[in-house]
Amino acid sequence: MAKSLAVWTGDAKNQYFSRESCISCGRMLTNSYSSYYCCENCSDWHKNFVGPMLNKIKRSHSSREQIELHFNYWLLNSKEIVRRHEQLPENTWISPFKYVPLAKNKIKAGLKYLIGFMKERDITSFLDVGVKFRNIDSRVNIYFPFIIHESNFDSQMGLKVANDVLLLSAIFNCEIKNIRFSDSRYHHSDITFSDDEDIRFFTNIDLKNSNSFGNGVELHTVEDEGTIISFPLDNFDLDGKKFGYFRFRLILDGANKKALSTFYKPSDRFLLTTEETIEIIDFRINEVRNTPESINCFITEKVPLDAVHFFIIREVDSEYIMSDTSYSRCRFLEGDLWKKYLQTKQLKTIQTVPKMLIFHWKDKVKNTAEGMGIEATRLGHFSAFAKFRYPRYSLFIILRSITIALALSVLANKIYDYLVKSHII
Repeated sequence: MAKSLAVWTGDAKNQYFSRESCISCGRMLTNSYSSYYCCENCSDWHKNFVGPMLNKIKRSHSSREQIELHFNYWLLNSKEIVRRHEQLPENTWISPFKYVPLAKNKIKAGLKYLIGFMKERDITSFLDVGVKFRNIDSRVNIYFPFIIHESNFDSQMGLKVANDVLLLSAIFNCEIKNIRFSDSRYHHSDITFSDDEDIRFFTNIDLKNSNSFGNGVELHTVEDEGTIISFPLDNFDLDGKKFGYFRFRLILDGANKKALSTFYKPSDRFLLTTEETIEIIDFRINEVRNTPESINCFITEKVPLDAVHFFIIREVDSEYIMSDTSYSRCRFLEGDLWKKYLQTKQLKTIQTVPKMLIFHWKDKVKNTAEGMGIEATRLGHFSAFAKFRYPRYSLFIILRSITIALALSVLANKIYDYLVKSHII
């Protein structure tokens, strides 16, 4: 069953949402009628005219919260960028015996490299998350339907991006006019784009136990089903800027990746010299039926979600098959530009970046009454379904196919000889 992410503002653990009272009878409103300020038993005139008018007046007296989410889902097969650092255990042996564990580790690393060379390529997956916000007056919380450990959370990638003009232009798809970095408690860059829009890029989003500046980001495990990442408001001082922004990366392991992608292999792959892997991506945000009950109470119409941009990045040998809705655009990704961006502490230095394609899905609030002065509704949920296929080659697959073919040939000869000797044929 597909699983959904969730985003909301407020306390991550104990949050209670107040319900408005009906303007006619004073009863507490349900979710179905809270947008009209009238209960189900009241007249249609209240629900269709008076309620929306009062709702509009109330909203005009308060600043409108806005959250825009950016997701970059990377899947990389290249051997040159998936070799992770492995720390050797402390050597306490006395010379000359101290060379024994060193030799053991060298042999182990060599065998591991040989096996990795023969077998199919490992897959490295990232999920980069960018949050653009405005008028937020409480914590920003994002629920992920998988367990996140501290080693999976990379808060330092914002530092690589915040002062790099080329990367900023590529991420925001806009020319940069000016950048000013501040090394105060908030650790941010003030960015002015060519269209004169200002944004404050915050980089101080370290975890709570490692954050020496301000309040730290918190990880909350939910019923062994997922993790809430909670970003404190105290770390984000806009100081008159219109928008704030922060960005982080999640290193996806095998279990985490299954929450976003499902992989299928053909049943006859043992007879082929290549393997075709089918990847099905079912990405969802704020889908109540696909989140735990403890999260559902947070997903209300008050969630200030305005827009979602979902990017799928795959190597060029991947073949796009279909999706539920057409992607907005697709383009070739500049390898050299993104080399610095892809580098993270879990990987060795990236020498070359494979050729990749980026597919873009997006959705945003739609003002159905534009020109009438009525405020746009919220983006209730987001979903993107896509299917990819890509071949996989390795020496192990070729040798396996040859071995099976030889075994079948020998078996066929044995059967033939038996049938001849038995005078059956």
